[in-house]
Amino acid sequence: MEKRLRIASRVKITHSIFTMVSVPKDIHETIIKAAADLISADTPDYQYLAARLAIFHIRKIAYDDFEPPHLYEHVQKLTNANKYDKHILQDYTQDEFDTLNQYIDHNRDMTFAYAAVEQMMGKYLVQDRVSKKIFEKPPVFLYMLVGMCLFASYEKNPCVLNYVKTFSMMLHLIFLYFLTHAHHGRRTHTNSSI
Repeated sequence: MEKRLRIASRVKITHSIFTMVSVPKDIHETIIKAAADLISADTPDYQYLAARLAIFHIRKIAYDDFEPPHLYEHVQKLTNANKYDKHILQDYTQDEFDTLNQYIDHNRDMTFAYAAVEQMMGKYLVQDRVSKKIFEKPPVFLYMLVGMCLFASYEKNPCVLNYVKTFSMMLHLIFLYFLTHAHHGRRTHTNSSI
């Protein structure tokens, strides 16, 4: 129990440091690796420290800040950069984006273990595979946007946004690995999963 309290304390301190200070990319990656190397049967909670460090790092890469932007701004930026398909902006109104954005709890990102964050980064995030530039963060935006794309063709009514919210929460709570076709490519202009 004492070990868990010490690690929880380290996570809180690390969160404070990484949200206030700009740590160079290479140092940040070294700290993530060091935390990941400490994961063992005796110290399993380092998986959460490593995961949070990785989430902080992804947010800095994707948004140049710890705090993610509004969902609409994010989709608009990536659509303009030709990373997302334009249908996302055409299928949902600004008000619907606002409603879904209010539902997003970015703190849920902090509930994943390091292995889940690594898998998400390696397989599912929209990124430049050559430069390793990541354009979105796991998993909240990813899950919300996959739900938005899957339910976009449904007849517009208040239930559709509830479907999107429920789907997003389901993906988050049980991290459905078997939905890889839904994760990968659905948001992009190539729709490579179809």
